[in-house]
Parts: sequence; C-alpha cells; structure tokens
Amino acid sequence: MSIKLNNMWFSLVEIKPNAKNTILGEAEGGFVNVAYKADSKEELIQKLKETFLENDFLVVNVHEIENINSLSIDDFETSEKKELFLDILEDNYDFSWGVFHIWDD
Repeated sequence: MSIKLNNMWFSLVEIKPNAKNTILGEAEGGFVNVAYKADSKEELIQKLKETFLENDFLVVNVHEIENINSLSIDDFETSEKKELFLDILEDNYDFSWGVFHIWDD
C-alpha cells in the first residue's frame, strides 16, 4: 500500500504524562517531533491527541505544524524528521514519534 505524500504532516508536540505514565520517569513533561498520516491539519491534531492519550500523555501544545510540501529543514539527511518520514514511507506506519526531550519544573 502506498501513501500520498501530501498527506504526511510533521509537528513538534509538547506533552505531559498522565498519572499512569512512566515513560518519562520523573520528568514533568517534554517535547517530541512527530510525523503522521492525515488528510488535514485538523485531522493531524485529532490523531495526535488520540494517540498520545492512548499512551497516557496529555498534549499541552502543538507547535510548528508542517505538511511535507512545506517542510523546512536545513539538512534533511541528518534530520530526525527524515527518520520519521522513512518510518511512514517505508514501514507504512500511520505515525512515528522521535526522541523525547524532557524537562522538569
């Protein structure tokens, strides 16, 4: 199954763990780059909230939303977004999350 590239979106998501979440350890929250298949920006945000909630995260904010057609990266070859892109394109995932960058209060 192939995907339409114009249906691929990227964003930086600010999250906080729900009470049951242990993925971030003791961290209060963090940021993560993501890529998702979606037909629109609105669908992207809906999918983000659903998938993060399923993994016991609260989406605090969604930053830097970009469609593949408007993606701005200085060096795509060394970018984490390239890995996210390949997860979706080659492995046919519906979404891919990058490395969590955590913070404490």
